[in-house]
Amino acid sequence: MSTTKGVTWTCDENDEDCRLMVISPGMVDQKADVYRDERGHCYSQLPDYHGLCYVTTYSNIYESCKARLRDRKTGEKLFYGDQCFTIYKWLERLEAATGISRNNGLYECERRDGMPILMLVIACSDKVDTLPHPKKRIQAFKDFLRTKKEPMVKQIRQPRMYSG
Repeated sequence: MSTTKGVTWTCDENDEDCRLMVISPGMVDQKADVYRDERGHCYSQLPDYHGLCYVTTYSNIYESCKARLRDRKTGEKLFYGDQCFTIYKWLERLEAATGISRNNGLYECERRDGMPILMLVIACSDKVDTLPHPKKRIQAFKDFLRTKKEPMVKQIRQPRMYSG
């Protein structure tokens, strides 16, 4: 298990703490390869990996909060009228429930049509066949998202890292 700069993960998919990101052992020692771009500039890039995740949009978050003004279990307010503040509070609750936050398991991407989406990563692996399926963590996400759907597997491309 590692706790570096607030990033918390484990290789044990049966870990009791559902707030820990579960990764395959192959992810631990990955090293970046060095390439040259079309302009001849050098950059390094970690290999792609596979994530077990849920995907949603900001509008889906807002509409789901609007449809259910308060949490039925806790009575906590879910909808605040203002779209930005409603989404902000949803992201706070997501972090409290699952341990993920922006760039720490929660990633903003774009669909092909340009619409921003949020990818909520439960577990990741360097290979599809070694992708962990942590039952407790998956259930924590299902409970938070109020869904019965199983998470999907997405290939995640690491960004290019240029040196200054």
